[in-house]
Amino acid sequence: MNKYVTLLIIIIIIYITYDYCSNCEIIEGSEGNDNDGGDNDGGDKDEKPCPGKPVGNLSTKTPTHPCQYKQVNCEAMMPNVSKEYGDNHLYSKEVTGQTFGAKVTDKKTYVKVNCANCIHGSEVGGNDTLVGGWGDGKYMANLSSKDAISKYASDTCDAMAAGCEEPYAFAYGQVDKVCPVSPDSLWGKIICAILDLGIVKGFSEVFHTKSNAICSLHIFTKNLGPISKIITDAVKAGMHVG
Repeated sequence: MNKYVTLLIIIIIIYITYDYCSNCEIIEGSEGNDNDGGDNDGGDKDEKPCPGKPVGNLSTKTPTHPCQYKQVNCEAMMPNVSKEYGDNHLYSKEVTGQTFGAKVTDKKTYVKVNCANCIHGSEVGGNDTLVGGWGDGKYMANLSSKDAISKYASDTCDAMAAGCEEPYAFAYGQVDKVCPVSPDSLWGKIICAILDLGIVKGFSEVFHTKSNAICSLHIFTKNLGPISKIITDAVKAGMHVG
């Protein structure tokens, strides 16, 4: 089913892109000059050396940069820190806007900051492929932010930590604007215009309504941390008494 949904979405995107570009002025030097084939308009064009060594987990307390997570499967690493994520109520802690490589002021948030940096830099697993209709987390995250954590990356981490089935689709549904700041390249501007269209977001939500609702419930429950177990045990006890 997801294959047909993805195909339909791609067809719609191609049509909207064609319609949108028919009214665009082609900027000199912008066509076909994205260095890496246009896979990431958010910050890989200069191919600057990574300021840190590769990181293999999300538990480091040393400030990190997205490029250090290039070969890390963010979603696969999340189960190792999900308990800590919930115990520290990280679902409700905001890390959007945290500058890459900057010292984390709230030590309890370092796991979420690391995860978000991973979403911005990982090129393996679901983070670099089309997932559930919307994917390529690195591309989506970097569309809206070049040097700081985006809301998309932060929300993707919340969904991953809660064990949601489609974290990328959930994150896309949560953001008001995928690109609060317009990208430099023409292609990036076009993609942002498409993704921020109400009809496109609405189309995506139709096919992810159930999974997104369940994900929201998971996040709410997980954010209770240790309290969630108390509530669950109390509910079970009440059911037995009844």
